[in-house]
Order: sequence, then structure tokens, then C-alpha cells
Amino acid sequence: MVTCGYLTAGVPSVDEGQEWGQHGRASYIPAEDASVEQGWEEGIHRITVRGRMREAAVFGEFLVVRRTISTALGSRSIRIEDEIENAASQPTPLMLLYHVNLGFPLLDDGGEVLSPARTVRPRDAAAAPGVSAYMKVHGPVRGYAEQVFYHDIEPGPDGTAEVALLNRRLRGGLALSVRYDAKALPRLIQWKMLGEGTYVMGLEPANCLVEAGLRSARGGPCRCWPQGRPGASGSSCRWRQGMSCLPSRAASNGRADSQGLFAHRTRCMMTSAGGLRRLLVIRAAIRTTDGMPSRCKLVHVAAPRTPNV
Repeated sequence: MVTCGYLTAGVPSVDEGQEWGQHGRASYIPAEDASVEQGWEEGIHRITVRGRMREAAVFGEFLVVRRTISTALGSRSIRIEDEIENAASQPTPLMLLYHVNLGFPLLDDGGEVLSPARTVRPRDAAAAPGVSAYMKVHGPVRGYAEQVFYHDIEPGPDGTAEVALLNRRLRGGLALSVRYDAKALPRLIQWKMLGEGTYVMGLEPANCLVEAGLRSARGGPCRCWPQGRPGASGSSCRWRQGMSCLPSRAASNGRADSQGLFAHRTRCMMTSAGGLRRLLVIRAAIRTTDGMPSRCKLVHVAAPRTPNV
């Protein structure tokens, strides 16, 4: 997974005279205060990795990102949780995209993308001929030109969405699913690159589109994020997503619906209520089907903004 953001998350662009590279700076900034915790809890060996990074400039942005990656020994799932703080003295645009890249052997001839999409549209004319077969996977093709599709996702009742790549031929059937908060990340972008040498499928929850620069952040769902610190003006927000590798018995005959893609999927229960001005307060209790519970503290999510990590 590659994190794209935070002031831009898409293709190279120029905004107000400033040049931005592919997918922003997030993946190039080294982490600080990295740590690993592991130990037994109620018979389960838990593993947690934490780190912090900053994207900052004089007279400009000052975003602090705290990431937690957790799993358990023998678990088929990995959980990623990001908290982003705007430490600047002014509002800051925020664009965020989680670029989950899947390859061989899961990605192979006969594979299929499962998505709870109401509609799927091509990014451009180059992708238009392939939109009717966006979900199908074939073997590598020499000279293949990448195709990008935008999915209009139908979230489940809890506000989460799940998308997966399924290969029924691998080990009797194997899938990798990505489950995420569709309220915070309302866009799902599919990158289909089935060429020789570069053979990859990208499943990308995001709060923005990849061809847009900061203008999208200022006017779209990822518009400016108020300044301040956690607990003060509510400028911190938290994103969660999980990735699970599921056996064939977990795939509910490959059928996608708004309740989730798999009967054996990660289950998430959420309740929400209004909080401070411009805030959404969420308390989540998440328990994966493999018996690995995960509890989240009460967090403040800035509704108008979306982070990068």
C-alpha cells in the first residue's frame, strides 16, 4: 500500500504556480518515533507498529500524521489507522488516497474485482472501451495502456464499504478485501494495469479524484480543514481501514452487495452523534471474524476534511 497526499494525491499538476509530483509527498517523508509493540492478551499475540510524520513548509501547511498498523499472530487481517492533525495557524486543504496494489499470483487470468458500486465510470477516453469489463482480469498483454475507473460506492448500513480482488483458481479460491470508512473516503478508484512487466490492480479508497489538484480539495469533499489541535478546535481526524486475506469458504459466491462482499468478512459496528461544531464524533467497536478484537477510543473526526498518510 502506498499513501498518497496530503496536499495532492493524484497525477502531476501545477496549482497556483507550484508544481506537484505524482501522488504528493506522503510516501517520501520518513517516519519519526517509530515503535513496535507485541505481547499476549487473552491468549492472542498482538503486534502493533506506530509512527509519526510531518508535512510542513514555512508560511504553508503543517500536517502531523500518526499511523498505527496492527494485526495478531495467525490473523488474516491487517488494520491501518491514521490520525491527522492540522498544526498550522490557518486552514489547510487535505487530499488522501490509499493506493492498495495487488499483483501475481492473486492477480491472474480469471480473477475478478468485487465492488459494491452503484455505477462505474471511466476516468478518460482511454479507459472508456474497458468500462464494461472493469471487473475482469486477464493475463499480461504487451503494450497494454492503463485504465482508471471511478466507482460510485454503496456503503453498508454502518457507513463502511468493502472491495476485493477474488481469484477462484488460487488455492481453491482466495480473495483479498479492503474495508474502509466510506463516509471519510467517499471515492473508490480502480487502477487496472494488466501489461507485461507492470501487472497490477490498484484498489484505492480516497477523498478525491486522481486528476484533480488542490482546486478539488478546496471545493470538494476534501475541502479545507480548520486549524487547531486535538481536543481544542477539533482539527484532528481519524481514518480506519482493514485488509483481509480470505479463503474460498469466506467468499459468498463472489456476489457483491451493500452489506459487504463476504459472509466471513470483518464486521464493524458504528454509532455516531453530533459533536462540537464541524465535528463528527464516532465510537467504534470492531471485532474481526478470526477472533481478534479491536477497541477504539472516542475520536473526533473533522467532517470537512480528509487526511493523507
